[in-house]
Amino acid sequence: MKLSVRRLLAATTAVAVASTGTLAMASTVNAAPDDSAKVVAAKKKANKAKYGMSGNAYGTLITAGLLGVRSDKTSHSWVGCTARNKAMNSSLVGADVLPGSTFLDVGVVRTQTLARKGKKAVQAGFPKGTKAGTIATSKVADVKLAGLGPLNLKLTGLSSEARAWVNKNGQFQTKHGYNILDLQANTGIPALDDLLNNTNSPLKTLIDLLLDGVVKGVVIDQVVNGVLKIAGLGEIRLGKSYGIKKKKQAWSNAVVLEVRLYGADGKKSNDDITVKLGHSRARVVKGLEKGKFNGYASGLNGKLLDGVLQTARLAHQPLPCTGTAGKWTKEAVAGVDLLGLGFVKVDGVSTGVLGKPGKKKAGKAGSRSTTARVELGGPNGLVVSAITSKAIAKRNKAGKLKRNTKVNLGDIYLGGNRISLHQLLNPVINGLDGLLSQLGIASVKTGVVRKSKNGVGVIAVQIKLLDGKGADIKIGDVEARVVK
Repeated sequence: MKLSVRRLLAATTAVAVASTGTLAMASTVNAAPDDSAKVVAAKKKANKAKYGMSGNAYGTLITAGLLGVRSDKTSHSWVGCTARNKAMNSSLVGADVLPGSTFLDVGVVRTQTLARKGKKAVQAGFPKGTKAGTIATSKVADVKLAGLGPLNLKLTGLSSEARAWVNKNGQFQTKHGYNILDLQANTGIPALDDLLNNTNSPLKTLIDLLLDGVVKGVVIDQVVNGVLKIAGLGEIRLGKSYGIKKKKQAWSNAVVLEVRLYGADGKKSNDDITVKLGHSRARVVKGLEKGKFNGYASGLNGKLLDGVLQTARLAHQPLPCTGTAGKWTKEAVAGVDLLGLGFVKVDGVSTGVLGKPGKKKAGKAGSRSTTARVELGGPNGLVVSAITSKAIAKRNKAGKLKRNTKVNLGDIYLGGNRISLHQLLNPVINGLDGLLSQLGIASVKTGVVRKSKNGVGVIAVQIKLLDGKGADIKIGDVEARVVK
């Protein structure tokens, strides 16, 4: 849109200059100053620097070596490939991010990523005169780590923030940091527990421990190179924040805490589980990268209502505007029990996106999702297995677009009985509406396609929920777009 405005302005200026030249033959009074002002204004606008903004934030990220997969980034928010004011908020009220494992319990998670320019940048808290900036924040109300030997930690008020911006003089700046408001510990090390549980500054205490191994004269022998080691159980590593400023770009990053839990062998190895808590990243760059791709892949994208509205995006991957060098990316989730209530359980989620540039206007964008099993209302509720969806958008050299979508579903069970897809989609005539109502399900749709001028999207299964349970749940929500 901005490019077309420039062309219109340039064309208008050219016409004005041509008209001035013609009129000057008859009269030059008051003509040149007005038109020269237009030329100067056009040049200033054409030479005005563009700044690209990007960033992301999430509450937790788990790498489970034993399972060979990474968990989803809880409450993931991001902005990318933009020179405009954009914002994304995400929140999640409780989640069992690795069902079957009791070591991690996550409370309310909220993240926000903002891209702001000019006055809106100042309104967002940037200094006066800021040209462009990105803010990413992550807040985790509480996290409990328990269930492995004597290890028992509860952290409250985890937060991180990362900022990157361009000031009024065109200089790149950063700001970053993190905090923990409270920490309750039962680590099996009495001296350590006393320190952590009886301090007004748990984060500072933890920093001192991990940096020096000495707090108030108490030596913690298990601290090695900034890592607190709990014999046979795991390690606690304090997070970090940093900022990097260069001539044409700047970025900052912050992570509150990293926890490694040893596997069956009781030592650091490839069967460990690693938890990263409170991540924020912000970036601003002079000159926006040219990109032709857009879209995303999401295993589950839903809104659930349990006193508070929250959103959950599982294994969600945005398609980078510059593509993926023609290779499929991958994000996987072993399983999730949303809210930890057992109402919505998801197992074996995997997503991928693809962006393959071509010559001239050509390009291929793709997104896909696979979910092994979804339960709504428990094992005797609605159970759908082997859910796959895929969206492909392709442009040839001339810019002509082709769209393609594909959805497959495996076995479907309702109330413990196997049913067909036709029965599920037509519950009234098949006498199943009563069972669905008992589960709080208003309707079920499959293969929901949406077309746009640049691509196509599809939802494998869309479940509308009755009042009291929430809004809707989209399983296998994918979209792919190739911009001309």
